[in-house]
Amino acid sequence: MKYISQYLSQTAVNVFARIMGLILAAIAIEIIANGIKGLFPDLA
Repeated sequence: MKYISQYLSQTAVNVFARIMGLILAAIAIEIIANGIKGLFPDLA
């Protein structure tokens, strides 16, 4: 983040970090949901 912050303001770095966190959480939820569907195929 040190290198990115040289070119962007602190607010832009915070927004970027939050968006990346949101994308990572969405991917994690999708993987967990697929795992649950694999364990319990009757629920799908």
